[in-house]
Amino acid sequence: MSLNFKLRLDELEENDPTKKQSAPPEDESYLTHSHVRNVNFVLLDGNMIFLNYGYLVSGCYQVQENRIILAFTSDKITLTGIYLKPLYYDLMLHLPRQIVAQDARYNAAAPKDTPIVNDITVKENG
Repeated sequence: MSLNFKLRLDELEENDPTKKQSAPPEDESYLTHSHVRNVNFVLLDGNMIFLNYGYLVSGCYQVQENRIILAFTSDKITLTGIYLKPLYYDLMLHLPRQIVAQDARYNAAAPKDTPIVNDITVKENG
């Protein structure tokens, strides 16, 4: 038997449609995350909620109260803090992945003109 014939026979056996093909384990789940745009809100007590940007209906920036109100189809999120205008524009573009509330006592230590969220309230739409 020639070496060329042996190689062709092995190739033929590998491509046998009657043999059960087992999928490699890496094909059982996605290797990377999807490109779905969600925003995760981390409350002061450590609780978290994420919502899909696709369900963001409207946003309102209230300058006098330093407040952003986001109306999702299922919930109303209120962000209170300082320098929130840049965050408001980022939310319009669906950029933030996570917004973390921090205690107001650390506001002075933050870099100047950096948006800081001191309180996040979540109210379910009923």
